[in-house]
Amino acid sequence: MGIVILFGALIIALIIGSIVLIFIRRYRKTGIWMLCTLVSLIILTAVYVYFPRHFKRNYLQKEHEWSGLAFRRYADSLNFYIGAIPAGISLSDPRFSENFNSVTPENALKMGPLLKDFKVGEYDFSQADMLVNQALEKNLRVRGHTLVWGKQADMFKSPDLRYWLENFPEGERSSILQKAIENHIITVLDHFRGRIHVWDVVNEPMSMINKGKLENNVFLKYLGEEYIPGAFQIAHSADPDLKLFLNENLISYTDKTAGAFLKLVKKLKDNNIPIAGVGIQAHIGSRRDTSVADLRNFLEKITSMGLEVEITEMDARLRLFSGADDPYEAQGKYYARILRTCLDIPLCTGLTFWGFSDNRSWEDSMSVFFPRPNEPYLFDRDMNPKPAYYHVYKTLKLEHEARKGSL
Repeated sequence: MGIVILFGALIIALIIGSIVLIFIRRYRKTGIWMLCTLVSLIILTAVYVYFPRHFKRNYLQKEHEWSGLAFRRYADSLNFYIGAIPAGISLSDPRFSENFNSVTPENALKMGPLLKDFKVGEYDFSQADMLVNQALEKNLRVRGHTLVWGKQADMFKSPDLRYWLENFPEGERSSILQKAIENHIITVLDHFRGRIHVWDVVNEPMSMINKGKLENNVFLKYLGEEYIPGAFQIAHSADPDLKLFLNENLISYTDKTAGAFLKLVKKLKDNNIPIAGVGIQAHIGSRRDTSVADLRNFLEKITSMGLEVEITEMDARLRLFSGADDPYEAQGKYYARILRTCLDIPLCTGLTFWGFSDNRSWEDSMSVFFPRPNEPYLFDRDMNPKPAYYHVYKTLKLEHEARKGSL
C-alpha cells in the first residue's frame, strides 16, 4: 500500500511539474510532451486495471459431482459455526440451511434499519424479526451485528447522529448521546432476548486512516474512549447471559493498528470488561497481503487472553488470484487454509462469509476500489458451487473424520 501511495504522489508531482513547465515559454514543448505522456499513461493504466477480466470456469465440469454435497453436518459435529449473510437469497433456500449453521444479518440489526423513519429512540423491528425468526426456524445461530458502529453514523448517516445532536445545546450533547446509546442497547437486547445469544457490541473502533488510533467518530468525540467499555457494560447489565464481541476489520495483522487493537482488547480484558470474544472480519480486498501465518499468529494472540475469536466477514476477491493457472481453484484453496487455521485454534469458534453467492457482492457496488471480477463467495452468479465451496466442504469433512478417529 505504501508503494501505491508513493507512486501516486510521484505521478501527481510530475503532472504539476509539467503544468508549471507549460507556463514557462522556454520549456513549454517539454511540459506539453510530459503532460500528454502522463495522461496517456494514466488512461492505459486505468483501462488495464478496470477492464473486467474473465477466467475459465473449469469447475462447471464438476457441477453434478458437487451438487449433492453439504457441509453443515460436519460443522455441527465439530461445534463450529460456519456462516454467511443472506445477501440476496432467502433463508428458505435449502442450500443455505444445508450448509450453514449460522447467519449474520447484514444490516437488519444495525441502528438505522431498526429505527422507525430513522428517528432516534423509535423502533420498528418487523423486518429484523422476520429474518431472525426465519433463521431460528432453520435452527441457525444468529450473530447479532451490531449495537454500536461509528461509521454507520458518520459515513452512512444511518442515522446521522451528529446532525441529530445539533438539535440540542452543545453542553448537553454528551449526556444526550450517552442516554440514546443506553436506550438503544437495552431496547434491542430486550427485544431479542432468548433469540440472539452473541452480539458484536462495538464494530470497527480503529481508524483506517490514522494508524494505531481509534476512529474519530461521533462516539469518541462526545463520549471519549470510554464509549467502548461502556457499551459492553450496558449490554452485560441488560443480559448477563450474552456473549459479547468486539468486531474489527484489519488490513494488516502486523502494523500499528493491529498492535493498538490488541492493546485495546487486553485493556478491556484486564479491566474486567465483560468481553467474551473478538471478531476479525478478514475482508481481503486489495491484496492477498496478510499471509495466513500472520493471521494465525494474530488469532493466537487473542485466544492467549482466554477470549474466543471468530472470523466474521470473510471474502477474498477472485482477481487477487489472477496469476494462478486456475484462479477459482486458487481462491478455494486459500479459503481452505483460512478455515484450517481457525480449526487448529481451539478458541476459534466460527467463520462467516460476507455473502452467499457471487450474484450479490458489496465489492461490486464499489468497483472504483475493487475492479471486477470480485466473485468472492462459495456459489457463483448462477448458484453453481465453486471450488471454494468444495474446499470448505473437504476441510470440514476431513476435520470431522480426524476428530472422530481420535476418539
